[in-house]
Amino acid sequence: MITWSIEHGYKILVVNTTTPQLLARQLYTSLGFRERGMSFIGRYELVWMELNLE
Repeated sequence: MITWSIEHGYKILVVNTTTPQLLARQLYTSLGFRERGMSFIGRYELVWMELNLE
Protein backbone atom coordinates (compact mmCIF):
# COMPACT_ATOMS: atom_id res chain seq x y z
CA MET A 1 0.00 0.00 0.00
CA ILE A 2 2.77 2.45 0.92
CA THR A 3 4.95 1.64 -2.10
CA TRP A 4 1.98 1.80 -4.48
CA SER A 5 0.94 5.18 -3.06
CA ILE A 6 4.44 6.62 -3.51
CA GLU A 7 4.71 5.24 -7.05
CA HIS A 8 1.39 6.88 -7.94
CA GLY A 9 2.33 10.30 -6.60
CA TYR A 10 0.41 10.43 -3.35
CA LYS A 11 1.79 12.84 -0.73
CA ILE A 12 -0.05 11.61 2.37
CA LEU A 13 -1.57 8.26 3.26
CA VAL A 14 -4.47 8.29 5.76
CA VAL A 15 -5.82 5.23 7.57
CA ASN A 16 -8.15 4.65 10.49
CA THR A 17 -8.80 1.96 13.03
CA THR A 18 -10.91 1.67 16.16
CA THR A 19 -9.49 2.54 19.56
CA PRO A 20 -9.60 -1.04 20.97
CA GLN A 21 -7.37 -2.33 18.15
CA LEU A 22 -4.08 -1.58 19.87
CA LEU A 23 -2.08 -4.00 17.71
CA ALA A 24 -3.24 -2.27 14.53
CA ARG A 25 -2.27 1.11 15.98
CA GLN A 26 1.14 -0.25 16.97
CA LEU A 27 1.67 -1.67 13.49
CA TYR A 28 0.81 1.64 11.82
CA THR A 29 3.09 3.49 14.26
CA SER A 30 5.95 1.09 13.49
CA LEU A 31 5.49 1.94 9.79
CA GLY A 32 5.83 5.66 10.51
CA PHE A 33 2.17 6.69 10.81
CA ARG A 34 1.26 9.36 13.37
CA GLU A 35 -2.06 9.78 15.14
CA ARG A 36 -3.90 12.84 13.82
CA GLY A 37 -7.25 12.74 15.56
CA MET A 38 -10.29 10.81 16.62
CA SER A 39 -13.92 10.71 15.56
CA PHE A 40 -17.03 8.66 16.11
CA ILE A 41 -19.11 6.69 13.67
CA GLY A 42 -22.10 5.54 15.65
CA ARG A 43 -20.74 3.96 18.80
CA TYR A 44 -17.29 3.31 17.31
CA GLU A 45 -14.41 5.62 18.18
CA LEU A 46 -11.97 5.85 15.28
CA VAL A 47 -8.31 6.79 15.44
CA TRP A 48 -7.10 8.58 12.30
CA MET A 49 -3.46 8.15 11.38
CA GLU A 50 -1.40 9.56 8.54
CA LEU A 51 1.94 8.94 6.89
CA ASN A 52 3.79 11.69 5.05
CA LEU A 53 5.12 10.16 1.83
CA GLU A 54 7.37 13.05 0.81
